[in-house]
Amino acid sequence: MSAGSWFSGGFKAAKEATENSNKSFEFGNNEMSRFRVKVGTTSQVIFLDDFGWQITFDGNANSFIPFGRWEHKAELNGDWKNTVYATCTQGVSPCKFCDAGFKRYYVGSMSVLDLTQYTNKQGKLVTLPRKRIMPAAPKAMAIIEGKKNKKGNLLGWQYSVTRHDNKDPRVGSDFEAENHVEDVREFLKKFGAEGAAINLDPYGFTAEKAFEYYRTFFAPMPVDQQEKLFKSFNLVDGSVLKKMGTAPAGQAPAHAGEGGDQVIPY
Repeated sequence: MSAGSWFSGGFKAAKEATENSNKSFEFGNNEMSRFRVKVGTTSQVIFLDDFGWQITFDGNANSFIPFGRWEHKAELNGDWKNTVYATCTQGVSPCKFCDAGFKRYYVGSMSVLDLTQYTNKQGKLVTLPRKRIMPAAPKAMAIIEGKKNKKGNLLGWQYSVTRHDNKDPRVGSDFEAENHVEDVREFLKKFGAEGAAINLDPYGFTAEKAFEYYRTFFAPMPVDQQEKLFKSFNLVDGSVLKKMGTAPAGQAPAHAGEGGDQVIPY
């Protein structure tokens, strides 16, 4: 992480964050916009970022994908569906989440096109493409880095992503390459007007524009807004492992951790 800054980037930053942290150690920045894989299932994604993007900070050219930062996860009144993801500013400016004892986790984020299939009310298997944020913890980033090193760049690559058990990262642990999509916008046309209307930012951006996109998207919450949040809601640390209730009979779990699984933050 660069001096006096809350962001960092690339795969190396994840390794450094892991080494420097406690050794025991998902449109908007919200739960529904984040990509996750339910335990025992496989999803399809296309990577939208250019892993060759670089920006100069601290006098050096640095990769910034995955876009890394430390993050807090806070549930409003203990409801996971109303989750706030707050960029941690410890060491840069006051962080009320740290002051309140909330854990923080290092996360490297990427943009993906989620092509996960689901069964509609008519019992038909359909695909409804959605752009999502893939928030990867260092364990998942190491897996993705291996794939990137083999391909050179993951931009446009479609992967099948599987999460085998509840100890795996929420974004999946098994990434299998399917094919390369040369033009994602052209690819979306087969889904009709709805597909063509999907905002794919930062797909196709220059490095500078993409960097500003992520820096704005994950900009830290001002201290006064943090204080207001704590005063207005009972905030529960969403990073704490816990058991979720079992979904009602005949109803599919709506959350990656439901059905008795432990909920892991990333």
